[in-house]
Amino acid sequence: MNKTLHHETNRVKSMTDDQLNVRYGKMNKPDKIESFLKALVQEGRHKELQKIIAKEHNLFIRKGASEETETTMNFVRVLKNEDNCKQAIFLQPESGQHYLYSYVNNDMAHETMVFECDADGDSNMREIVVAHGYENSNKMMDRLVEVVEVSI
Repeated sequence: MNKTLHHETNRVKSMTDDQLNVRYGKMNKPDKIESFLKALVQEGRHKELQKIIAKEHNLFIRKGASEETETTMNFVRVLKNEDNCKQAIFLQPESGQHYLYSYVNNDMAHETMVFECDADGDSNMREIVVAHGYENSNKMMDRLVEVVEVSI
């Protein structure tokens, strides 16, 4: 466990939910915020605050097989944001792998997919996760984490 995560885990274990809210309100460094969120998830504490932090900082975390393992999906940038085509790049920092979230609604298809890609969004177009119709990026990243978690 890294030093920052260890420090935040000790805080999470010793503070009340109200104290955790105050602590989060004082945080401004992204790496500390991410460690704080990981500690909350590991300890199973303050689910409401977990959701707030994940949403405000575009972090997606699922607890892994052990207390030391999490898989994170970080939002990188939007490539397209149109009604019938949405694309965004996400990064899994643990592996360094980028993923392309892609939603299309046209005469040929109405689906949401996730592909491996490079940092620019170029992909081999072999989908890893697929949903019929529109599925928001949060849900698709949660589904992706379930799939890629095994290979990390």
